[in-house]
Amino acid sequence: MEKPDPKGNNYILRVPYETEQELDELVDELNRDATYAADMRYCYVELDVVHQETGKIWN
Repeated sequence: MEKPDPKGNNYILRVPYETEQELDELVDELNRDATYAADMRYCYVELDVVHQETGKIWN
């Protein structure tokens, strides 16, 4: 994972995958895990995932 702007809120996460379905499942799992971790700390997350090559967005 990298953070292009040290003062920003965006991160780049590279995830290996073979099929679009596998990528969808990985993104869903990431969203669930982040939401759970935030809930355990009485916080929330705002998560938008964008595929840099296709422009597909998950939110």
